[in-house]
Amino acid sequence: MIPSRLKNRLLFIGAIIVFLFTLCLPSYSGASNYSYDNGNRLIRVNYETGARIEYAYDESGNRITTNSTTSTSLQVTVKSDSQNTLPGVKLYLFNEAGSYLGMTQVTNAAGVAAFEVSAGKYKVRADYLGYQFWSDVANFPATSDLTILIPLMDVEVDVTTANDDAEGVKVYLFTPSGSYLGVYSVTDSNGSVTFKLPVGGSYKVRADIMGNQYWSNVLLVSGGGANNLAVTAGGGTLQVNILKAADNPLTGVRAYLFNQNGSYLGSNQTA
Repeated sequence: MIPSRLKNRLLFIGAIIVFLFTLCLPSYSGASNYSYDNGNRLIRVNYETGARIEYAYDESGNRITTNSTTSTSLQVTVKSDSQNTLPGVKLYLFNEAGSYLGMTQVTNAAGVAAFEVSAGKYKVRADYLGYQFWSDVANFPATSDLTILIPLMDVEVDVTTANDDAEGVKVYLFTPSGSYLGVYSVTDSNGSVTFKLPVGGSYKVRADIMGNQYWSNVLLVSGGGANNLAVTAGGGTLQVNILKAADNPLTGVRAYLFNQNGSYLGSNQTA
């Protein structure tokens, strides 16, 4: 039988050892949830990064062991500035020397993606609207979070015809060489659309009007000042006279506009 004084002293020393061990654990952040036993004692902390700390207790309720599991995930956040993240961006994992490791992820709605990796040095490339953006090198697991910054600027496109601003026109985004980037928008009542594009990138747009295609010039997106593109479709007014006979107009008839190949262009008027 251990004397009570010695037992208490041993428990005290054990508590100090556990406390000192806890201080030596790696720093964790972003705790997502805590678990407790029936005695309302903390037994587990799960972190958003995948790290976990577990605690055990003796019969007297003293914490006797602490087990920690570090994250196996390298988390990458893609931002356009300090406040805004970018979802849907494809990411590629490389080693420090720049060799592709065959792993890809796409950022979620919060602009975040994670790679399951072992200890080592890594960097990540983001491909966005025709350009490549790199992270710093992370020495994992000492560093388990990376950020890729893609500065964006508003580019306003104005589409006009000879008569007025062109409302409801689809405007498509292209590289300077003519590769479609899978992005389009529709002009508002002022004939305008706005794209958020990477600073330093070069782009052109195409507007499709009445079955014809009209192109802008190429724009180099500037980090300061206004960025504007213009598409001028020209055109004019086509007047059609519908007659029963010479000098005898036929009223109340709806006329539909087609191109030369017979495709309806979505425009009609009543005489």
